[in-house]
Amino acid sequence: MTRLLAATEAGLDARTAWRLLARDYPNHPVLGGTRDPELLVARVREALSHVGAFGRRALSSEEATGWVSLGVGLQLIRRVGGGNATLLHGLAEAMAQHAVVVRRVSSIVAGTRVTSGVLSLLPVVGMLAAVGMLPASAHPSSVVAMGVCFGLAVTLMALGRWWRSRLFRWASSGALARFVVYELVAIAVSAGAPPTYAGRLVAEAVGESALLLGAEDIMPSVATGRLWQSSGMRFAMDAGAPLVDVLRAEARRVQRDDEADALRRVQELDGRLLLPLGLCDLPAFFSSGVIPTVLAAWQMW
Repeated sequence: MTRLLAATEAGLDARTAWRLLARDYPNHPVLGGTRDPELLVARVREALSHVGAFGRRALSSEEATGWVSLGVGLQLIRRVGGGNATLLHGLAEAMAQHAVVVRRVSSIVAGTRVTSGVLSLLPVVGMLAAVGMLPASAHPSSVVAMGVCFGLAVTLMALGRWWRSRLFRWASSGALARFVVYELVAIAVSAGAPPTYAGRLVAEAVGESALLLGAEDIMPSVATGRLWQSSGMRFAMDAGAPLVDVLRAEARRVQRDDEADALRRVQELDGRLLLPLGLCDLPAFFSSGVIPTVLAAWQMW
């Protein structure tokens, strides 16, 4: 986005700047082969639907948010027919700050995920130790009892894995990009669109991408014009204050609230992970390691 803005400030139109940018990244999942910025949002959705080896996606949600925001912003400028890509400066700055928060959240979650994964392997270690201690002449009843313990341990491990995955998804879903919608409305208004028409344009351009931005809850108010009925918007319109400045101030407020919620979630993650550890992993360790080891030792006496 920064390179595109620099090219437009140098005098190039958005399409020419886009073609030059796409030329330098022929293998990029979004830029490669995309000569028309109008097709950018469709390419992002296509890249998100592509899953490669080991379940890895061609595009992360953070990158997808940035590309969708850029694509919708260019569409708005073109449809309104006023201004140029330099109107995206505010959006670019907000996206840069959002990326910092997303990466911070991702790094914290990644470290916690590694620690949690190591602790979840304790039942496997106990299982291997118990099997190693079991004598060849063990009584069949002991073997059956050990098999029952192993089966219970595997069930508890699967439950703990499912529980942890839900907690990690909950922690990672806090870094929303709802502020992008307000920035896009500000771009449409800056380009010359009337306020209510700008909201409808943004709703149409964002479409299904609202789910990616985490903005499903505010899109109805944007599309129907209820956005302008809030106290801040009514005051700005009645007082003749610049709507663009009010919209961007609201975008910053929403961004700060969502970032604070995202950081709060990752801080709570460690405490919440104690539940699957205490209710699933530790009982699985006792079932797979302690009890079978006692049985194996009893057989050796």
